[in-house]
Amino acid sequence: MRLGMAAQANGLPAFAIPCYERAAALDPDLFAARYYLGFAEAARGEMARAAVALRAALRLRAESVPVRLKLADVERELGGREESARMARELIGRDAGNATAYYLLGRATDEAAAFEKALALFPRYGAAQFALAALHRRANRLAEAARVLENYDRDKTAVPPLDDAEGAALAEMAVTGPGLLRRAQRADAAGDTAGAIALHRQAVALDSALADAWINLIALEARVGNAAGAREAYRQAAALAPGRAEGHYNFGVFCLGVRSLDEARVAFLAAVRADQRHADALVNLGSLAGERGRLDEAARYFEQAGESARARFHLGQIRMLRRDGRARATLEEARALAVKGRDAGLLAAIDGELARISR
Repeated sequence: MRLGMAAQANGLPAFAIPCYERAAALDPDLFAARYYLGFAEAARGEMARAAVALRAALRLRAESVPVRLKLADVERELGGREESARMARELIGRDAGNATAYYLLGRATDEAAAFEKALALFPRYGAAQFALAALHRRANRLAEAARVLENYDRDKTAVPPLDDAEGAALAEMAVTGPGLLRRAQRADAAGDTAGAIALHRQAVALDSALADAWINLIALEARVGNAAGAREAYRQAAALAPGRAEGHYNFGVFCLGVRSLDEARVAFLAAVRADQRHADALVNLGSLAGERGRLDEAARYFEQAGESARARFHLGQIRMLRRDGRARATLEEARALAVKGRDAGLLAAIDGELARISR
């Protein structure tokens, strides 16, 4: 099975399949062999064979969400749209927060509402953006399609997170650039910053055009105090993906940390040019303007940030300073957003300002 995983993780599903079949023959109760076999068959377009393997996996572990999601997708590919929709609805009934299940429901039914729900749960879901835009184009709603795809270049590979131990174990076998990047992101999530940096460096050594790796390295190198590494990563990221807001934003945060405020402002402005709704960049621009006493400019940035708890908080503070009658309402909006985001520290600060107004 490990031999099959190594092959599949590095783009050789046809080689992996007989390995999994042999592993399953040696141990008929080995769930992972059936799981990987189903995914490998689907990867090479053998959907009927994939469905057989995935159903065998479910007989061994009926509660497996990754297998149920994959089987729903395979059923649609085989023409069983009603069955695919039924399976998606069943998954939603078990977990109403499963964005992938809503996406699969949309694929099976062509219901725009399903894609919209998927995007409400995971706004950066590239496949859902593309599918919803296709429905709008089909109905000649071209402006709406363009709006949905506004950040598609940034988000096209983004997918909702999924608790999938077998998928994670498979990704660990990858030695390609993207595979190493996935491993690095998991190392970072586990708190292993040094390991994450090393894996990112291996990834860009294999594929120097891997923009995501350079973008991530800006923040990682900044975290360990490697200013030269952060600057070099930003230079590479800006050259490869000048329209990606994350790279500019990460560099702006690094510049704030070393108190290079003019550089930070330039970077945050670049992030906002790439993504006019980048709330964190707008909040930082507002804060920089406020530090320099430019309150009108700061207020504009905070207003542009929209439904950001911190932006509404800082805007409320400015309105308090100006004795603007809208200050309380603005702080109440900030409070509701902070409660929703479970930001206890910000909530305490907002409550302090509201108490001052009451006095």
